[in-house]
Amino acid sequence: MQITEIKRRRHGKYDHIANSHRQCTVCYLIPFTDGHTRQVCKITFQEIFGVRHRFLQTLQGRKKNGISVYVDNRKGNAHRKTFNDSDQQKIKDHINSFPRDESHYGRAKSCKEYLSPDLNVSRMYNSYKALYPQTSVSYKFYMSVFKKYFPHVSFHRPRTDTCKQCDMLHFQVQSNNEYSPNAKVQQQLHHKKYKRAMELMSVDSADSKLPNNEYTVLSIDMQQVLPVPTLTHSNMFYCRQLSCYNLGIHISDDDTAHMCMWDESMASRGSSEVASCLFKIFNLGILKRKKLIIWSDNCTGQNKNSTVVLLMMFLVNLGWFQEIVHKFLVSGHSFLSCDRDFAIIEKRRRVSKALVPQDLQRIVESAKVFNPFHVVPMEASDFFNFKNVADTLLTLNKCNISKCTMLKVSQSHPSTIAIKTTYSILEQWKVVNVLKRGKSAIDIQQTLLQLKDQPRLSVEKKRDLSTMLPFLPEEHREFYETLISTPV
Repeated sequence: MQITEIKRRRHGKYDHIANSHRQCTVCYLIPFTDGHTRQVCKITFQEIFGVRHRFLQTLQGRKKNGISVYVDNRKGNAHRKTFNDSDQQKIKDHINSFPRDESHYGRAKSCKEYLSPDLNVSRMYNSYKALYPQTSVSYKFYMSVFKKYFPHVSFHRPRTDTCKQCDMLHFQVQSNNEYSPNAKVQQQLHHKKYKRAMELMSVDSADSKLPNNEYTVLSIDMQQVLPVPTLTHSNMFYCRQLSCYNLGIHISDDDTAHMCMWDESMASRGSSEVASCLFKIFNLGILKRKKLIIWSDNCTGQNKNSTVVLLMMFLVNLGWFQEIVHKFLVSGHSFLSCDRDFAIIEKRRRVSKALVPQDLQRIVESAKVFNPFHVVPMEASDFFNFKNVADTLLTLNKCNISKCTMLKVSQSHPSTIAIKTTYSILEQWKVVNVLKRGKSAIDIQQTLLQLKDQPRLSVEKKRDLSTMLPFLPEEHREFYETLISTPV
């Protein structure tokens, strides 16, 4: 670039040359192989050297001031802060102080842990600065420690989990493991099995909508834990919250969903609680058909156990239903209608604030405008100890329930259950007597259900809940004060 005088001025809006903003001309020259230079326009000059307009302005300003050599005045990382091992250890201890959850289904093959979805690194850093006001640790250094030493920690609850068997077979196929030559065949059979289960569930759901169908079709599932109160104060992330539970029951006949909701001060979330919720739904009288199909996942602690089998036999022997069939999806591929309902609830909960369990119920009721969810509040008097009765009357050693894909109880055989281990229509039902010696169907009919003992909150949880009271409105404090005052 050459700075030259202006050869010809055009008439401008100024009285004197000194008042013009243009006091010189910039010529852009390109050298050629013959040793000469040729003048080009500014755009061509920029494209040849790959520079921008702002960079040329900087160089022009320097040349106009008599500076012919460009010097980079940037100082690099001269002011970069350095932190010692003590700062790093403090950050690691601070991150470890936040409670974390493990994956529900993938614990055997994954060490992934999950922090509260309300947290992020920025909030954790602000909490760190509040804990250590005199610290000079930067957000960048805090983030680097988090990424380096906590790669297995994430900020969201696991929504879906991969199938353990799928992952294992896929690895064996890819690695050509000599100990599993039939891995490819097993993988194909496994995929056909879960696809067959999903097809059967779709057919059952579609058939249930027909006016002349004999079966009512339900799908049941437990939603992930819903903690309250929802506070954003930094102290809350260190505290144990009150866990609330929701058992979703989706009726395919009319696509309605009933949400049985309670908190951990009333009951836990085991097999007796699942049976009690189903028992209350059946007591409401909303099911008009005398035959029932229930679809659920393979969770043995909640759905696939003697407690739920006892409930089925109890309802059939009392004449509530003529036949009940319980069908189970393949583990890792249990995509139920309830999961879609839970996704709608989670979407609504992210933009709402729940301080007490009643707030959660209102959130669920308002989550869906068309055909809204029906919330069924569970009380302590609604939970019966079905498990103790099942342990007294039933034994499932002969039926190997973990391998079952279907269970059936009917009035024609009230003291036995029929099982299948595949989804094939060609497989015959295998009848198994599950009553203990000396027990009969009359014992089931005469069963007296006893209320389940209410659990007690731990001392640590009560202490954490008490620390949240100053951040709650007056109208919500009474609920937590009552919980805290109950004896351990």
